[in-house]
Parts: sequence; C-alpha cells; structure tokens
Amino acid sequence: MGSCLRRLDQDDPQPDIALARAAAVAEQTGYSRYWIGQLVGRYNARGPEALCNRQPTHSHRAAPLLSPEQLAELGVAVRGPALLGAKKLTSAGAIKEESL
Repeated sequence: MGSCLRRLDQDDPQPDIALARAAAVAEQTGYSRYWIGQLVGRYNARGPEALCNRQPTHSHRAAPLLSPEQLAELGVAVRGPALLGAKKLTSAGAIKEESL
C-alpha cells in the first residue's frame, strides 16, 4: 500500500506517473481523484494513522429496552410454538389459525 501512497506535488520527479497512479486507484476504488489526493496528502503528513475513520464515535441510538437475557428469552419464545388461537404465517406466506 505504501508504494501507491506517494506524495503528489511539484517536487515529484515523475508527476505524470504519480497522477496516473492516482487515477488508477480512483478508478479501482470508485473514489474521485480529488479524494485519493486528499488521502495521499494526509498519509504524507501524518502516516498511516491519518487514514483512520475521523467521524465521531458516539452513537445517538437509544439504549436497548431489553437486557441480553430478555433478548435471549424473546428469541426462544419467537422460535417456539404459537400461543393458543394465535395466527401464524406459513412458509408460503399465508396466515393460518394455530390451535393446540
């Protein structure tokens, strides 16, 4: 990976090759040449650590309502037999009455 991540500036002895590499990387990854240049610039400035995810890591999701034990119990109940008089979907998608 290091050989692809070289500095892309006027000091480059072979700027056409560097730009061609950036274009090839952009085409292979689906990113724009501009974005590849941004990543290369970060890598040149700060090394591999600069390529980590820079988005905030906190989550705005609400806390789970069920504990892990309750989730496990719910999983067992869902896979078990239907309650008396409950309706159940068949593999074909039809609803049928379930009675014991």
